[in-house]
Amino acid sequence: MVLMRKTLFTEVFKMSRNMRFALKIVAFLVLIVTVLNITNTVLCPKYFYNQDWPTTSTFAGFYDMEENSIDVLFFGSSHCVSAFSPQEIYENYGLRSYNLASEQQNMLVSYYWLKEALRFQTPKVVVVDTYFAFPFMGGSYALNSDEPTIRKAIDAMHWSRVKVDAVHDICEYDSQQSKMSYYFKNIRFHTRWLGLNEEDFTYPEMYAHTELKGYSMLSNHGNNETYIPFEKGSSDSYLYMEPLMQLYLDKIVETCKENNIKLILVKTPTTDGIIERYNTTCEYALQNGIEYYDFNEKELYDEISYDYAADNQDDSHANLWGGK
Repeated sequence: MVLMRKTLFTEVFKMSRNMRFALKIVAFLVLIVTVLNITNTVLCPKYFYNQDWPTTSTFAGFYDMEENSIDVLFFGSSHCVSAFSPQEIYENYGLRSYNLASEQQNMLVSYYWLKEALRFQTPKVVVVDTYFAFPFMGGSYALNSDEPTIRKAIDAMHWSRVKVDAVHDICEYDSQQSKMSYYFKNIRFHTRWLGLNEEDFTYPEMYAHTELKGYSMLSNHGNNETYIPFEKGSSDSYLYMEPLMQLYLDKIVETCKENNIKLILVKTPTTDGIIERYNTTCEYALQNGIEYYDFNEKELYDEISYDYAADNQDDSHANLWGGK
C-alpha cells in the first residue's frame, strides 16, 4: 500500500512538473508572438491623414465602419483617391460610400481589397478607376506597380484567407518579393529602427482620424492650360491592357456578378487619358455588359463643367474642386 502511494505521488509530481514546463513554453511563445507583433507594427511605415496620401488611415478606417453600412465602394490608384469624396457624395445624394483606392493600386490589389471589403460590407455598386489596367512605367514592374505601394495596401489588410491568397499571388508573380516578409514585416522594415518617428508610437491615436473615408483632399491648382479632352471617334487605335491586370479585372467583374453588385468603370481627368485607352475600355465594358465613364472624353468632360487648369492638382490628380 505504501509503495502504491509513493508511485502515485511520483506520477502526480511528474505530471505537475510536466504541466509547469508546458505552461512555461506556452508563456514563452505568447511573449515571442507579442513582441513580434509589437515590433512589426512599430516598424511598418504609416501614412496618416496629415499626409497627401493617407493610405494607413484609409484602410484602418474601413475596419471601423459599421458592417453592411456602405452603398458604394471605390477602387483604383491615387487618381481615384483624390477624385471621389464620400462626404461630398453623401451630402449631395445621400449615398454612403468609402474610397478604398490607394497609390499605384493595381488590379490585383483592387481585387483582393474588394474580396476583403465583401467580408464586412454588401455594397450595391463598385466603382473602379481603370488607369492601372494598362501598362505603367512601360510595364517595367512585374505587378505593374512598385513593391512599396503594393505593401502600403496589403500590409494594412487584416489577416484572413483573403490576405493569405493575396500574398501568395503577389509572390508568385513577383519573384523579388517573399511571403515571409509579409508574415513578419520586421524582415522587410528592420532598417527603419534608425528612422522611427513619433507617429510610429502614437499610431492608435492617428488611426482614429478617418473622417474622410479614404478621400485625399488636395488643394493646389496645376494650371495646365495645354490639356484638351479627346473627342469620341477621333481615332480607332487601341492601347491594350496589361495581360495580368486584365486577368484581375476579369476577376473583379466576376466577383461583382456573383454578389449582384453593379460594377462601373471610370477614368478621371489626366494627361494620360488618351483615346487609345478609351477605345479599349469601351470595348471591354461592352463585352462584359458594364458601364464605363471616361471624364477625358469631351462630351462628358463638358457635361460636368470640368476645368482642367483649375480643377486638377497636377497632370493626373483632381484637387478638392475637381473632386467636387
